[in-house]
Amino acid sequence: LAAAPVRGGIAIVENAAEQTARLVGVAADRFAAEEPPLLEEARRLMARLPVADVDLLIVDRIGKNLSGSGMDTNVIGRKYNDHAATDRDAARCLRIFVRDLTDETTGNAYGIGLAEFTSQRLVDKVDWRYTATNVLTAGHPTAAMVPLTFSTDAEAIATALKSIGLTEPEEARVLHIRDTMHLAEFAASESLAAELAALDRCESLGEASPLPLDDRGDLASIAEQFGEELTD
Repeated sequence: LAAAPVRGGIAIVENAAEQTARLVGVAADRFAAEEPPLLEEARRLMARLPVADVDLLIVDRIGKNLSGSGMDTNVIGRKYNDHAATDRDAARCLRIFVRDLTDETTGNAYGIGLAEFTSQRLVDKVDWRYTATNVLTAGHPTAAMVPLTFSTDAEAIATALKSIGLTEPEEARVLHIRDTMHLAEFAASESLAAELAALDRCESLGEASPLPLDDRGDLASIAEQFGEELTD
């Protein structure tokens, strides 16, 4: 600031839908004082999972168009450790199953290494040279490590639920999301029903039903489940 002719700046605070919530003009000599509280405000407005503790998080898709890390670590809670939450994370996901890549990521699977389980359909789409360039440039090669891979979603989910400890599958805290940018609609296991019903910001859009698996054993995506109701 002493060397450059900076008079001030415009702070842009986004809401959970990545829309502009607030614009704040800040004089150059106030940057250090005013930026930290604005950052805290942005963190409060950030999209997040409806509950903090999750046994299994099912993510329909990851990609660079959604987050620099494929899936936002501010949402899934693995910002400081690829496979475990720390006391600085807002979410604590014991296991993560990632189902697919976005078309826009063009094979870049940065972030797949943050999950424990994935699908063969995702692995078949990966451009490994593209992905390697990204993770090595970022100094995060483990972000491209391939999780346990299954040919069907049903097999991946069943295996994941066997790995969560002494919790029985019917008692598991399971969330199914479209991706970490779009969290307005999600599916949740019955074990979370009472907790979600107590939250003012959550509304039930349907009755409990079995997992929507097709004849092959693949799960219907959140986009397929909610159709025209889906909020972008």
